[in-house]
Amino acid sequence: GKNELKLTKKRSLVSKIVSQFNNVICWVLFVALVANIIAMAISKDTYQIVNVLLILAVIVLNVLLGIKRTNEMEDNINKINTAINSFL
Repeated sequence: GKNELKLTKKRSLVSKIVSQFNNVICWVLFVALVANIIAMAISKDTYQIVNVLLILAVIVLNVLLGIKRTNEMEDNINKINTAINSFL
């Protein structure tokens, strides 16, 4: 058969964002976020908000970097496929 990679379809931004939450690290961060929100509510310690904001920042950064990596991967697969097809 032909040596050919299938072109990757461009997924929607929403699909890419949702797929970034499908890993263990994200779930651990969500548990930590909920625990800190509960701790803040129980202790009424306003300094807990710093922890909550830091965890949210890490989650957002993780999603943004994951989307960037996904876009790069899709582009690279399409470039490789184009290069392979130009030799055939």
